[in-house]
This record gives sequence, structure tokens and C-alpha cells, in this order.
Amino acid sequence: MNLPGGFNPDAIYVNENAERFVAEGFEVSDAILAQPDGMAYCIFTENNLNETLEGLMELGYVVSGETVEELAENLGLDADALQATIDQWNADCEAGADSQFGREENLNKLEGTLYGYNFGVGAHYFMGGILINEYTQVVDTNGDAIVGLYAAGEVTGGFHGNYRVDGSGTADAFVFGRLAGKYATAYALGE
Repeated sequence: MNLPGGFNPDAIYVNENAERFVAEGFEVSDAILAQPDGMAYCIFTENNLNETLEGLMELGYVVSGETVEELAENLGLDADALQATIDQWNADCEAGADSQFGREENLNKLEGTLYGYNFGVGAHYFMGGILINEYTQVVDTNGDAIVGLYAAGEVTGGFHGNYRVDGSGTADAFVFGRLAGKYATAYALGE
């Protein structure tokens, strides 16, 4: 499950063995996919509990525990392993340095009621893809239009390079979606 809002600032990510495996941040997809089940668990404190996470808690996607043992049980993780991981994290926070992965920001201890959820990597925006011309016609590898084939939206690529900014694909989808509809209709009607 991928949650809206992305990374929780004080969170740690653990694998199915309840061990940290990466310096938590925004670009951790490869590290998560490298885990045996391609999944991770996000562990965080009440400081990071927001309206979205509270709603997901009501639905049962986010669980809590008054103790590490209770949280581990609710997540289906080994309690001793999770306790060791959190103890190491908290010691690193006290020392002011992440001894395992060198994380430099948000070195805040995990104390009090803890929360967690299981998640994996999900695609929510497509980079690259089908190239189109100014008429939204799909072009082949030679740059020639493929007659009768139009595309728009996230399946198309080339407008933003290799990275995107949230919301930047919306204008493309609206503008080129309208154009693709216009040109595809004209083609279908033989105009």
C-alpha cells in the first residue's frame, strides 16, 4: 500500500525481518523492491500522525501499539527484532548520527505510542513512454506518425525529461487529451 503524502519525517522503514535497510527518504524504491517480498513497514510516532493517516487507521491500514511488542504483533513482525531495531535507532538519534545508513535529517527518537503500516512501491506517474507529435499522433522510431493512433496523458513522454514536479502532468493531460480527442474524431470521421 502506498500512502498519500509520502515519507513521514521521523519514520524508519523496516523489512519483514523488522530491520532497517535504507536511509529513509523519498528515493527508496529500489531498496524496497530489493527486499524479499518487495514490501516495507513504515514505523513512526504520534508527531507524524496526520488526518490522512488517522483516516487510514480507521480503515485498518495503519496500526498502533503502546509498546514496541504490541506494534510488532499488530504488524506481524518479530517483536524482539523490532525492539532491537528501534533501540539502535534511538541510540543513534541520541548520538546525533545514523550509524547504519548515514541518514542526516530528522534523527528523532521513536518513543511513546508507535504507529506503522505495510507498503510497497507503486507507480503514480509515467516518465518517458510513447512519443507523439504536435497532432498527438503516436510516432514510430523514425519519427513518422502512425496513421490512426493517438495518445495523451501519462502514457506519453518527453515533456518533463527524467523527473517531474507534482501536478505538472495535469496540463499535459488536459491539453493533449483534448487535442487527441479532436484529431482522433476527425480521423474516424474521415475529415
